[in-house]
Amino acid sequence: MSQFSPRNEKTSTDTQDRRSARTCYGCGKLGVIKSRCPKCSPSSTACADSGASHCIAGALLYVILKKKGVDFQKIQLTMSLAERTKNEVEAYTTCVDVGLQEESLRQT
Repeated sequence: MSQFSPRNEKTSTDTQDRRSARTCYGCGKLGVIKSRCPKCSPSSTACADSGASHCIAGALLYVILKKKGVDFQKIQLTMSLAERTKNEVEAYTTCVDVGLQEESLRQT
């Protein structure tokens, strides 16, 4: 009877050596890749589109900003849609600074 022996036996030491050799290319932290780096990976995500006269954001961004203490004002707004219909809606508005790497952009 022949005995099977794997060609590339890996030990936990091999795995630890490979992990410690990794470096986050975002901040340089040793032992971690950028997608798993606690400093470079955001804990939450929100998206704001600033290509229009107003930025329309979803409930997630609203919740994040409320938790950070941002004040909102309730307003009535006429929203024009792509199919040329206009709707009167109740909306919440605020003005915040949006950080993009080292820059800060004022958004309303």
